[in-house]
Amino acid sequence: EFCRKDMEVDRIEKKRKAKEGPKEEIEEEKVIGFFEKNKPFYCFSNFYGKTEMKDFVLVIDSLSWRSIEHYYQAQKFLGPDHTAKAEEYAEKIRLSVTANIARILANQKTGGGYAWRTKLNSDIEQSIKDGVKLREDWDTARDDVMRIALRHKFEQNPSLKAQLLSTEDAKIVEKNPRDGYWGYGKDGKGKNRLGEMLMELRDDFVSASKKKPSKEKSKVQKSK
Repeated sequence: EFCRKDMEVDRIEKKRKAKEGPKEEIEEEKVIGFFEKNKPFYCFSNFYGKTEMKDFVLVIDSLSWRSIEHYYQAQKFLGPDHTAKAEEYAEKIRLSVTANIARILANQKTGGGYAWRTKLNSDIEQSIKDGVKLREDWDTARDDVMRIALRHKFEQNPSLKAQLLSTEDAKIVEKNPRDGYWGYGKDGKGKNRLGEMLMELRDDFVSASKKKPSKEKSKVQKSK
């Protein structure tokens, strides 16, 4: 009796599933996030550089930079019509010991707290007195500045390029809660422009590798 009931229930269940049709499998998107120091993929951060990697290289326009952050922040004052004082201040940013100091100098806001922080106030105040200001075209120029810096960073550091390529087709997100433009912002709905540019660069590297003939093929062509 129980067996017949089970069979009837099974028959009804099969009939219901047939009506509903096959269920589509929803594949979850793979996401790789980065932001915190000493966590996986921190090397994607603009703050990652000479301090974290001894043989880190970043040479742009014949100048050596300790990190992308140094380069990016210095460019804020090197517009088409920048002054000699602006160039001096940009050089001070380039030579900053850390990426955080470079960022603070570029923000041109005095502050208190630690001795190393208050020490920067005199340079910031002097830059303001010298008329050093954020370049007028910064909002339109910053994306190109970042693209240039990213390409140089990953092309000049093969181990970092390999790390980028290892992400394959995963979505890359800068989980910076304080930046809604380059990161995902405090609500997680930011533009994530840094993540987007990293994915664009990864795609460029993959496309370029497909276009290059393999060594074996080139040998065959030469022998012919």
